[in-house]
Amino acid sequence: MSTEDKPLIFEVSQNNFEDLVIHNSSHLPVLVEFMGIWSEPCIKTEYAIADLATEFAGDFIFAKIDIDEQDELKQQFSITNVPTLVVFKDGKEVQREEGELQLEELRILLKHYGVFRESDELRDQAREKHMAGDTQSAIMLLTQAISSDPNNVRVALDMVQIFLDIGEIEQAQGLFDRLPESAQ
Repeated sequence: MSTEDKPLIFEVSQNNFEDLVIHNSSHLPVLVEFMGIWSEPCIKTEYAIADLATEFAGDFIFAKIDIDEQDELKQQFSITNVPTLVVFKDGKEVQREEGELQLEELRILLKHYGVFRESDELRDQAREKHMAGDTQSAIMLLTQAISSDPNNVRVALDMVQIFLDIGEIEQAQGLFDRLPESAQ
């Protein structure tokens, strides 16, 4: 994410649906949440997607549709449960999920449409190596990940965990202390 990229989050209505969702989906994946503002699962899902929209600013569009205010869109897309998530790509609906999705489930969903960080791939590989007992390779992979994406604090947190696992408490503490407050 470049510093000038801003999260692409929009309130969608019947009036702007064609432009914000259909047209834009030819450039970027558009994740639409059909939601009710009265629904706790909808609110939780909205916050999780908004976090991802911030993390992956400029890589996908998050479009929110309040079904109580947009009955025509609710009917058009046969929405019977909230939250319902619909992914649009190249002007077409390509995936639909009903119910609350957790942050990691949303990451997996977006990854199918090219929204991910290479450093997260390296984190996954490092986790597998560490669990298989190859801690040195895991540390090398995490070092590579942090070099390529120094803003991904999850990489540093993984490194802290490995240091704790192998009893390197001082190294773990030193790295943890250098993390931004929001990650601690």
